Amino acid sequence: MTEQTSSPMELTPSDHTYLHLDTKSSPMHWAMLLELSTDEPPITFDAIRSRVQERISRYDLFRLVIAQGRWRKPQVSVADDIDIDRHVSAVDYDDSIDLHRHVSTRLEAALPRTNPLWHI
Repeated sequence: MTEQTSSPMELTPSDHTYLHLDTKSSPMHWAMLLELSTDEPPITFDAIRSRVQERISRYDLFRLVIAQGRWRKPQVSVADDIDIDRHVSAVDYDDSIDLHRHVSTRLEAALPRTNPLWHI
């Protein structure tokens, strides 16, 4: 049996389901929170941006732009340039309640379909 892999330009059935359900009033986001070890020196925000920029340059997946997709056929393209400041940001928070408020605010905001559909 051969392993089948798809290019980032080929959408899967679950991609189509996501695109159908995603609307400006009901964005279909998911989130992941990481707790970094306090035993090691902390990673800097600039180092995170640098690592993200490196991966963007290596993998088309991170530059994938998908327009349409709800009732129309998705238009898939690869962005030539990514505004790293727009896609990778930091926020200070006071406690876990404040953190969850910030996360909720991000999850409630629709991502613009003119850019890759991710934010760190």
